[in-house]
Amino acid sequence: MTKAPFPDVVDNTMRGDFVLCPKKMEYSFIENWAPAFPSVHLHAGGAFAAGLESARRAYWEHQKPKSEALAAGLKTMMEFYGDVVFPETRSGDKSLDNMIRAFDSYFQRYGLDTDPLKPFRLPNGKIMVEFTFAIPTEVKNPSTGNPILYGGRSDMIAEMNGQLWVTDEKTTSALGNAWAEQWDLESQFTGYVAAAKMYGYPVAGAVIRGVGLLKTKITHQEVILTRSSWIIERWWQQLHRDLKRMVQCWEEGVWDLALSKNACAAYGGCAF
Repeated sequence: MTKAPFPDVVDNTMRGDFVLCPKKMEYSFIENWAPAFPSVHLHAGGAFAAGLESARRAYWEHQKPKSEALAAGLKTMMEFYGDVVFPETRSGDKSLDNMIRAFDSYFQRYGLDTDPLKPFRLPNGKIMVEFTFAIPTEVKNPSTGNPILYGGRSDMIAEMNGQLWVTDEKTTSALGNAWAEQWDLESQFTGYVAAAKMYGYPVAGAVIRGVGLLKTKITHQEVILTRSSWIIERWWQQLHRDLKRMVQCWEEGVWDLALSKNACAAYGGCAF
């Protein structure tokens, strides 16, 4: 049987799945198995991000009036969400109706014209809404012989108080201290900051905005993170160790099973 190729690009989700349960990464990103039902969390979050990007581009890049920019963003979000209907989740409300309320609440709190985070504008007039990157690592791809790329996408590189920041919005249900503290060591944002610096953007850190989608109200929370050079270096070294183990699993054809409640019965369950 022909072996599925090793991916050209590894991102934070793939690395996280591998660290949690190598078999999950194999099913998701080597064999490309899909769960029986799409994730409402990923779908709603993707729709929300698309709506914010559309509104910001319309206002900052195309110089549309605020009302037109917001209308364009809302239209994009609704089209992205579509007419899909998800079963009720155990907490929160990520229905289209509630996503519309969240969109309105977000821009009431962070107005297009009053938000202290303003999209960074390049010399050509384009704004850094959606920062997509792919940086070569020192580990060779066993399928192609080329360097494995580490890739990702943040919602924006923005200016605030004379500094650049990588920014990302997160739709969730519960906000609070536990939600904020989970990002302290999170590799996603270490990777974002490292990649931005490698691309020549001297970011000071990352700003994460949580949007709480409850059944009765919409809540907001903002977290500002910094990443020192030694933290970035530690992440980079750990990434390479993880990539080498991924390659070993691929070459041996054996992807370990976690067989742990923290993986098999984690919040939301395992798709496999």
